[in-house]
Formats: sequence, structure tokens, C-alpha cells
Amino acid sequence: TRLRPTTFQQIMDVISLYRPGPLDYIPYYIAGVNENSPMELPHPDLADILANTQGIIIYQEQIIKILQVMGGYTPGEADIVRKAISKKDVEKIEKEKMKFVDNSGLMGYTTDEAMKVFHDIEKFALYGFNLAHAASYARITMITAWLKTAYPVEYITACLMTEWNKPEKVSGYILEARRMGIPVLPPDINKSELGFSIDDDSGATIESYSKYEYNIK
Repeated sequence: TRLRPTTFQQIMDVISLYRPGPLDYIPYYIAGVNENSPMELPHPDLADILANTQGIIIYQEQIIKILQVMGGYTPGEADIVRKAISKKDVEKIEKEKMKFVDNSGLMGYTTDEAMKVFHDIEKFALYGFNLAHAASYARITMITAWLKTAYPVEYITACLMTEWNKPEKVSGYILEARRMGIPVLPPDINKSELGFSIDDDSGATIESYSKYEYNIK
């Protein structure tokens, strides 16, 4: 809600950032998008790789490219490093860190520059999404946001039916329904079905209803 995304890429990015570790970078990302704040890159040579994500490492593909650019890794070697970090293989990570620092030195980077970049890689590789995964989540986000906006009663009813056996989830959806102005009625022996259902006493159709013409019972 603070980001107010205008592109599919931005939805992908913020979903992918909403994870332990990367979560701290969300305010910087939002400031970069909405306030045109200057990007703070881990290193200037990574500008092309991180330009579309406000200078923040978000995706696994970016990690693989960074390891190639600064460490001379092949794509396959870089993916092995990513996997080691995601699996928290401490011994392998330390070995690759030293290799990355040594390789970076041969390519003209200082030890401090290499260590800073590898620290960022460790932080993001632990929970990083790949682009296809992020795109799939973003698509579902757009679809459900549209459904909630265009068909709020149907959407909330579907959510309640999906989570009917989880009281804490049901309570949350009932509160959200009331916030949206949708009454939630107690069970009625003459009308209620086995689960949650839409009560259309007005005879309105899906095409002509307003959110006040329906109740969920």
C-alpha cells in the first residue's frame, strides 16, 4: 500500500523483498520508486544488474550474474554458490567466500569491496526468489486484488470457505468483511448451507449487485 505499484515488475519486487533479511530494504526500495532517491549500489560495476531493482539484490538470477561479473564464475559455478547459501552450508560458504575474494582481487577489486558484495549475496541468497517464482506470485496477487475489488462478497466468501477450519483465519476474514461493509450473519437453520454462502434476499444478480445488497451467512 505504501509502494502504490504501477508496474508488474514492482509487484514482483516488493513481494520478493517481503522476506526475513530483505524486509529491511523495503523502505529504500519504496523511496527509490516514489521519491526517485539515488540508488546505493554495492559496487558501481553492478549498476546494470541492479538498475531495475533500485540497487537492491532481490533475485537469484542477479546473484548469479554478480558472481560472474566480480568473481569470474561460470553460471553453473555461481548457482552452486547460491545453493550452498540457501542450504546454510557453512563450510562451503566460507570456501566460496575466500574464492570470491581471491578471484575479485585478480579482477581489480579490493578485499573490502569483495567482502561487502559477498555479504549482500549471503543475505539475499538465503531467501531469494527466482524471477519465474516471483512472477507467478505477482500474477496471483494481481488476480486476487482484482477479485477483491470487483467481487468483494464472492472473494471474502471464498476465503472463508478455504480457511473454514482455521479459527484465527476465519476471524480475520470476518473482520475484513465488516471493514468493507459486508454484514456477516450468524447461522440460520432455514437458510444456512454447510459452509459459508452468499445470502441474496434481494434477488440481485452478480452483474447488478452493490456490496450492501448481499450478506454472508
